[in-house]
Amino acid sequence: MSSNESSSAGVPSRETPPESATSAQSLGRSRDDARTNPLWRAILAAIAVALLAWGVGETRVVKFEPAITDIAVPGGSYKGFSSDSRRVADIKEVAVRTALLGALLGLGAGLAGACARKSFRTAILGATAGLSVGSLIGYVPVWPLMAVYTRAEDAGPGELTRAILLHLGLWLPVGAAAGLGLALGLGSPRRIPAAVLGGLIGVALGTLGYEVLGSMIYPLAETGGPVALEWQPRLLATLLVAVGAAGGAAALVRSSK
Repeated sequence: MSSNESSSAGVPSRETPPESATSAQSLGRSRDDARTNPLWRAILAAIAVALLAWGVGETRVVKFEPAITDIAVPGGSYKGFSSDSRRVADIKEVAVRTALLGALLGLGAGLAGACARKSFRTAILGATAGLSVGSLIGYVPVWPLMAVYTRAEDAGPGELTRAILLHLGLWLPVGAAAGLGLALGLGSPRRIPAAVLGGLIGVALGTLGYEVLGSMIYPLAETGGPVALEWQPRLLATLLVAVGAAGGAAALVRSSK
């Protein structure tokens, strides 16, 4: 064997990096992926947000007194709470509860994504977008949705399909807000579709879990209604929706890399 052949056999090719360099690059990429993985941060943020939203929801902040109106009776009228004023007060409570959860979850998901990215700029962007969009789409759709729901309940209450559709209508926007906040917090606007889709899927699974567990564990709490009568199923619903939204968004963002 010639000296040229010997020297060329012992020297790695310029086109193929040494095995140690390749391993170092792979290890570096895996460490970067672990640092920027938003999943566990998103879930922790969702749990904290759910506890906060539920806690505020148990106070009088979200309670609304029905407006006092003149109620006509045979021979005169009196001032009191009409069925319409009670219904409006109930809708206001549902709207504020949902907007609060959407705002806090969008905020928390945005901050979770920014923590994974370690970027102050994306923290501001993701948190602001998640907070504003979450509060808006959490509040506005509640009014037409509840109007349709109450008319259907007046015609015949207590259908499981109606309860599922109601809760999906209330909580799916929350999942979209979580996905939007997370993607912007990560500084990846191109991942917004994947994050939003993941948030929607997570909310759908959380909603179905709540319908099953709520009806089994709390059969007398009217878990099929807009707001359950007891605090335990209200907490359960908030946790399942928040964790489902944030976890689903983070999982799909992760898989779309």
